Amino acid sequence: MGDALIGKPSGDVCLLPPEKYADIEKARAGIRVLDDLKFDSLLMGDGDPILTGCKKAIERFFDKN
Repeated sequence: MGDALIGKPSGDVCLLPPEKYADIEKARAGIRVLDDLKFDSLLMGDGDPILTGCKKAIERFFDKN
């Protein structure tokens, strides 16, 4: 994932601070591709990895945002 999402707080994901994006809505839309992918683990450039239940963490992120 790099920094597309960061693993903070542990077990969840979030975006970098809004000032890091030229277009935060475009960033959110780009992350939506995860809905169509199968994966078991989520490794990010910042924060804690999510080794199980990562699809649920992505769903929680989109439910909040």
